[in-house]
Amino acid sequence: MRDPHVVALFYRLIEGQQITFDSPPPIEDATDEFRVRLADNEVTVEFLSHYSDVPSARRTAEGYLEAWEIKAQLEAGHPVMQFEFVRPEVIDRNPPLPGEPQTLSVGPAE
Repeated sequence: MRDPHVVALFYRLIEGQQITFDSPPPIEDATDEFRVRLADNEVTVEFLSHYSDVPSARRTAEGYLEAWEIKAQLEAGHPVMQFEFVRPEVIDRNPPLPGEPQTLSVGPAE
C-alpha cells in the first residue's frame, strides 16, 4: 500500500461471568479521534483521524475501551466485560492505477 489508512477496528464484547446482556440498545460515543458503536456484542471503532498502521490505531482505541472496562467494573464491583480485537479495516488512500506495477511487502501478521 502506498498510503494506508485504518478506517475502523472491530472488537467482540465478552461478558463477565456474572453478567448477561439481554438485547440492550446500541451504545454510541465519540472522541476527537474516533466514533465507537456497541451493538449486538460487536464494537466498531471508526476513525476520524488518520492512522497509517494498525498498532497505533489499536493503542488509541484500546486505551478508551480499557477505561470503559474499568469504569464498568468499578461501578458493578466485579468484572463486567472485556473487549477482544477481531480485525481491522485498512484502505489504500492512493491505490495504483489499473495496469500500474505494484510492489508488495510482506510482514508479520498481528
